[in-house]
Amino acid sequence: MKIALAYDKETNGFSPSFIRTGHFKFYEIENRQIGSSEMIGTMKCDPEQLVGMLLMFETDVLLCRRLDEASAQLLQEEGIDYYTGLTGEADLAVEQYLSGNI
Repeated sequence: MKIALAYDKETNGFSPSFIRTGHFKFYEIENRQIGSSEMIGTMKCDPEQLVGMLLMFETDVLLCRRLDEASAQLLQEEGIDYYTGLTGEADLAVEQYLSGNI
């Protein structure tokens, strides 16, 4: 399983918005635990390109703070689950997701 987080590298947390994120942090999940992670720059692409990037990295779940309606629809069409309204530290949020608290 792969989880992506709309990432702000300065705070090690969530980017304020999916469509304005400068980075994704991708987590490879093994046995319901974080196996590895990597940060990838997005060059602040448009929503279609951002979703395309998630597909390219075989993302199953997106965690983010805010998500516009058009992006949500694109994610749904591609079968990527998403959770919004999240704040805080990135790794902790992924651990909370894995424990069922998100």
